[in-house]
Parts: sequence; structure tokens; C-alpha cells
Amino acid sequence: MSIIWNFGNSGMGLSGVKQPKQDLTCQGFDLNRYHLAKNPLLDDNKETSAKIKKNKRASFIMYLAPATYAFTTAGLREQNKIVNVCPDASPECITTCLNISGRTEIEMATARKNFGQKKKFKFDELGNVLKSRIRKTALYVCFPEFFYKKLARDIKKIADKYTKQSGGATLLFRLNGTSDLPLVENLQSRGYLNDIPKNAVFYDYTKDPLKVGSWKLPSGHRYIVTFSRSETNTPMALKKLEQGQVVAVVFRDKLPKKWYGYKILDGDAADDIMVDLAEGSYKGMKFNWGKGKGVVLGLSAKGTLKKFQSKKGAKGFVIDCDSLEDCRIGL
Repeated sequence: MSIIWNFGNSGMGLSGVKQPKQDLTCQGFDLNRYHLAKNPLLDDNKETSAKIKKNKRASFIMYLAPATYAFTTAGLREQNKIVNVCPDASPECITTCLNISGRTEIEMATARKNFGQKKKFKFDELGNVLKSRIRKTALYVCFPEFFYKKLARDIKKIADKYTKQSGGATLLFRLNGTSDLPLVENLQSRGYLNDIPKNAVFYDYTKDPLKVGSWKLPSGHRYIVTFSRSETNTPMALKKLEQGQVVAVVFRDKLPKKWYGYKILDGDAADDIMVDLAEGSYKGMKFNWGKGKGVVLGLSAKGTLKKFQSKKGAKGFVIDCDSLEDCRIGL
């Protein structure tokens, strides 16, 4: 087992002495709205998230401002440091991040129309979705203990409600919708997961090889993590597949049947396929996570990737693997 799970429940959980309400003001950002239950950190509307919309299970997701977006675009600083909430992201991955897609792409188009074609916008010039992601990121950076307790309470409220309605059916939480942080691990270490129903299952994609796997947490919850392949980590992706893990790979257009000899499943069909695999099968295909041969979740960019010149000089599509010889081919 990975060293990241070698800890117990050191926290007291969500119960305890009620603390006086603290002022949540950080670097000019008024975050006091998060004292209110009507401003949850999680998106509880499945129809508004393209990532979880196709899931067959009740699903909930949290979106932060990815990588350094909150700190470079909105000018947020904490002790003169820029915080990266996607620490293992490659430059090309950051360049083509899906943070600006769908509703946020419409928001940015509006911002450019109203405030000019520029790379950086003032916070007040951004749309509501991007503002929300930046505020949540600011809360995470400036008030981490409040952030984790708020997140745990939001999860518990949702889990209690849906557990009562469904009679204990599995419900899913993806906390890293646009980030790659040890959020589940830190909720666990603080003891905050102890009060949450055990039918709540957590899942994520990550570029951190130590996190990948189908885990049983000390709290009794399951945490399922798929490795995300980028243009810089193909050797590690192949190693994870050799270990019987699940790896997500993005292709420029149509999905091939195999990648380096490993079976490809259509990852665009739903975001919770990894949960099916962790439970042992998907559409009749038996799978034993961590044993035998791994499997690839293929994701199609479908023409959305654009040509670019990265800071490191790598030309081409960020994660175009139509060619197995050079995964940056595509110019």
C-alpha cells in the first residue's frame, strides 16, 4: 500500500465545541459567504457539470481554479507565493486546461468583448463560475482548516440526504474536478470522514503516481484514483498499466482499440467507469484492479486541442497520442 495511507484518524471529526465565527477575508477577497449553507463548495447539480452528467450514480464534484489560474489571472497572492493546485501538471497540460470550456468559455468570451483581448483580467471582470472557483481556491489557501471542515460538512449534508432517499445506494464525490490535491487524504487525517455515511465513495484522476489505486481508507470509505497520462509521463503511465492500474489517455480524435497493447475503454461514456472497474467489472468485462493487466480509459479531444508553443518549446497537441512513437505529433 502507498505511504499516503499510513495514517490514522488524528482529528476529532465534525463534532466538538462550537467556535466563534471567524472573519474570512483574504487578500481583498470577502469569503464570508461560505459561512452560509446555501454556498456549498460542491456542485450538487449533475446537469451543470459535463464531467459527471453521464454518471449512472448520484455524483457530486468540486471545481477549484486549476494550477496557478487563481493567482495569475485574478492577482491573488498569499505571502508572495503562487500556489499551484495541480502540482504535477505539465506546462502543456496547463496551457490547454479545460477550466476554460463550456460555460467558462462563454464567460471569457464576454470578458474579452467587454474588457479587451488580454491575458489577465481583474477579478470583477470575470464571470460568476470563474469567480466562484477563485473564491474557493482562496478559501483553501487562506483558511485551510475552515475549508476542510466546510467541505466535510457539505459532503455529510449531501450524503445524509441521498442515503436516506436511496436506502444506502452508492453516491460519488469527485473533489478534484479541476485540481490535483490531497483533499480526501486530509479529510481522512483530520477525522472528518468518520461522520460521513460509508456508501459515499470518493474518486479522482491524478498525475501523482503514489495516489493511483483502488483504496480502502481507515474510515471505511473507498477512494478510487485513475492515473492521468500527459505528454511528459508516458513511462509512468505504462508502469501503472503493468501494475494492473487504470490510466486515462486523451486522443486527438477517434479512440483506437489498444494503446501499447492495453485495452481501451470509452472513457467519454461516463466519468464513473473507474468505479465499475473497482467493483470488478464493466459491461461484462471482468477486472481485478492492481492485479493482472491494466486498462486504458480513452478520452477523445474531438478537435478541441489547439496548436501551441509551450514554455519548454514542445510543439504540437498537448496529449495527442495518435502516434505511439511521439505523443506530441499533430502539427
